[in-house]
Amino acid sequence: MKGILTRIYEWFPIVFLIIIWYVPRQTALHGFFEEYTILRWITLFIIPLWGIIQISINIYTKRGLKLTPLIIPILCFGLLLLISSFLNKTPFAQLIGAGLLYLRYPILFIILVNMDLPKNILKVFTFVFGTLLLIQIPECLYRYLVLGITQDHISWSMGPWGTMDLGVYSIYFTSILVSYGIFKKIRFYHLLIGGFFIIALLGEIRAFYFAIFPVVVVVCLVALKDFSKDKFIRTGIFFSLLIVFFVLSLKLWDRIYSTRNDFFTKLVSAQKRKEIIQEYKKPLLLVKKNSSKDTSKRDKFQDTIKKIAGLPGVHRVAWFYDYFYKINPPFINALFGFGPGASFAGFFWREKGKIYRYDNVNKKNQIIRILADVGLVGLAIFYWLLFCVLNILVKVKKHISDNEMKIFVCATIGMWFFYTFLCPLYTLAWRFDAPSYIFFFYSAMVYKIYKHDINKSYVTG
Repeated sequence: MKGILTRIYEWFPIVFLIIIWYVPRQTALHGFFEEYTILRWITLFIIPLWGIIQISINIYTKRGLKLTPLIIPILCFGLLLLISSFLNKTPFAQLIGAGLLYLRYPILFIILVNMDLPKNILKVFTFVFGTLLLIQIPECLYRYLVLGITQDHISWSMGPWGTMDLGVYSIYFTSILVSYGIFKKIRFYHLLIGGFFIIALLGEIRAFYFAIFPVVVVVCLVALKDFSKDKFIRTGIFFSLLIVFFVLSLKLWDRIYSTRNDFFTKLVSAQKRKEIIQEYKKPLLLVKKNSSKDTSKRDKFQDTIKKIAGLPGVHRVAWFYDYFYKINPPFINALFGFGPGASFAGFFWREKGKIYRYDNVNKKNQIIRILADVGLVGLAIFYWLLFCVLNILVKVKKHISDNEMKIFVCATIGMWFFYTFLCPLYTLAWRFDAPSYIFFFYSAMVYKIYKHDINKSYVTG
């Protein structure tokens, strides 16, 4: 019995992947677990329990706990949560909730580093990850071609909110496929990247189109640091494939969403593209027309920013304007936020956070959410934590010579770029399970290899 439990625990990262893949998103309206909304936050309970179990194992086996370089920014962020909570008189429950939302996956990084994992865990995890994603392609095609369903409901198994997850998973797995193709060979299954464009098209996952090329560029630049003619040729082939998939899917975009009049539909339609140009010219023309000698430069600047921030599509990245102009927090709140939980939507605590007192603010942006909770200091500390992860990845890249492992290192750096800079502009990347778990899992595996100098047989099984 003890041996069976040990084996289950060793392979639990795979089980956990399946849990976060299906369970939280099915708690949405009309989802399979619609009546059990507590499951939306199931990882807030699993990860602390996971940590307690691992600490108990370390104590029982008399092994020291490997705290990793992430422990210092984690502790600093925790201390900041306490300070912000004290300044804003935040309830203790919200303090704990916010702490778990932001820190559970960095803490899981430490848990994974301390676990005794099977030698082929990385290979099996990647296989399961890819399989779960690839079976979404026929499901999405069936639901569109047979049932006529698109957008948020394109995947039944992923739930009504699953399109965001699908976009993240597609970008992450594309990083792995591209990195593999550069270091090894380009094979027929690399054409499956085209399937990710199909998912993005049918699910109307516009962020995928904006993010995929920058992420692939980062992966290629890191991989090409060890330059060779073969790698350069493979990189060129990948970009050619991506451009073909990009153009073909966008040709179909205006047909599928011809009745929509949003920013992206205009962008891909030749007839509607002129409207965007005119919309972006308007703010500057209006400011120039209405300005006078008596108007201060500050007023002109604020007017320009206000008009540009209100244009279609810009609201996703206008966090600076939303927070510092629309909300305009006092200096102490700008530094330390309005307290942990100030960005909560009210699903769990049944009370909306302070940020919801302000209208016309993009509350789906991760940057503005963390600013509301812990201010500029908290944002700086969290970026410090993420750059600690990057430092680990760069050290590993320099340390290892095995191409098998370089595949995962370069792919994880691509994930890091997306998780750190692109995804937070679009959604709550640092609090959601989909972007966080896979990124921190691969980062933890890379760190284990660097720290313990694991050889090729350990990694590939």
